[in-house]
Amino acid sequence: SSHCPAKLLHRDINEIAFPNFVYGDFLEILTTLLQLGVKDARMQDAVNLLSAKQLPNGHWRIEHDVPRMHVRLGRRHYESKWATFRARYALKLWETV
Repeated sequence: SSHCPAKLLHRDINEIAFPNFVYGDFLEILTTLLQLGVKDARMQDAVNLLSAKQLPNGHWRIEHDVPRMHVRLGRRHYESKWATFRARYALKLWETV
């Protein structure tokens, strides 16, 4: 949290979620800050976490999903084109901001 940097905002914030309209995640926060032009050394932990989650084939998994949706956009613990797109976009922003 903002008062205790070592404490997570919520227990699943360090998991890549999709879709994000219910659960926010570190990737959403990282991307938003970078889109706003904010780049700070304190964000390196999020970049390192994102990089560590990359699979050997260059893709990422959804780690938190929304159950019982009418249309499944991906499944927890499976590779996801959406998670991969979000991750690659954030890393590209990190390199260019």
